[in-house]
Amino acid sequence: DVLTHDHIDDLGQGTGHLNFHQDLLYYEAPPGIQVFNCVRNDPCIEGGESILLDLYPIAEELRLKYPDKFRTLTQVPVTFERSIMGKYEEAELRIGRYHIHLDRYDQISAINWNTYHLEPLCVDEDLVENYYDAFLCFSKMIEESDLKIIYRVSPGETLFFNNRRFVHSRTGFKLNGGVRHFNGFYVHIDYLRSQFQLLAKKLRKDDTSKHVFSSNV
Repeated sequence: DVLTHDHIDDLGQGTGHLNFHQDLLYYEAPPGIQVFNCVRNDPCIEGGESILLDLYPIAEELRLKYPDKFRTLTQVPVTFERSIMGKYEEAELRIGRYHIHLDRYDQISAINWNTYHLEPLCVDEDLVENYYDAFLCFSKMIEESDLKIIYRVSPGETLFFNNRRFVHSRTGFKLNGGVRHFNGFYVHIDYLRSQFQLLAKKLRKDDTSKHVFSSNV
């Protein structure tokens, strides 16, 4: 449950603005499909709009305009981490990834973007300046993109999106005595891809859109 209250253990339970991010990048296999179901979002609440942004076209623009910066983000590893020291759970999660992952055809197969869980960069000294130059350039392109989808989700509505290529955020809000309650969960992308492929077979179509998934293979 993503329910706003005073004692929060996750930023999503607060009322502040959330930066663009993807979920659970510190896991070995981050979830492919993310789902937000709106249970309650009272009309008196000011703000709290959901924002989605597809990073693939932005990364392709980076490749076109700044090929050296693009290549840097595909070659310099970063570490995503999370330490959980809660009452009912303890965990230490950490994994290295590239911000932009390419498949064997040099096509983007995943993007990893979450500044909330980035550890300090730990690479050879000669890579540091180039990395931060590329990181800041891509970050600026993300923030200034006109491809953002901004939407206030109403009760009964559900957002589905690919967590390996989309980032999501949320504007800050004031409850004004109201209640904002969402259910969030994940679907393994292989399950969804399997359903698409089964449907393609039934329709006698060989192509399964790469835009739904995270790889061209």
